[in-house]
Amino acid sequence: MRAKILDSTPVSGDFTEVEYHARGDCLWVKFTDDDMTEWCGVFGMDEFQVNKVLLHDRLNQALVIAGGTGYWLNLETRELLGETDVWPTITALWPEDLDFAILANWTNVYFATPAGRVWRSTRVSLDDLSVESYSDRLVHGRGYGTDWKEHRFTIDVDSRELNGAPDELRALD
Repeated sequence: MRAKILDSTPVSGDFTEVEYHARGDCLWVKFTDDDMTEWCGVFGMDEFQVNKVLLHDRLNQALVIAGGTGYWLNLETRELLGETDVWPTITALWPEDLDFAILANWTNVYFATPAGRVWRSTRVSLDDLSVESYSDRLVHGRGYGTDWKEHRFTIDVDSRELNGAPDELRALD
């Protein structure tokens, strides 16, 4: 399966369209399966300019971030499995070896599935949190303390141990 965020609305009738809370401004995503069948998902967008598509081949699912709102899809049936309860979703990763996605808003990191939130970190950043990568079972990211100094952090996906975030942020949680 492949997916591509389209820069403009396609001509009506070019693709089968499946709407997911489509209202107002929408994000259009073209999906192409292994048989080269193409269809478009039309996703209602919120106000944030965060748009992303994450495909999970093993689970045959997708997570579409449309303006900060996350939509979980079953790619075989095109069924909406749910929306994330992390709002706004600013950054997201979904490694193939995990059954959950790694999401972040401005201040916290979350592990989530279509069934709901699996785990929530303590506060990792005063604001402007970024989850940057995942390797060797560790989430790597960047945040800011109460003094606005940048810090790097890691979270072990198995133990949920957070390292690198200033202690004073926990008081704000």
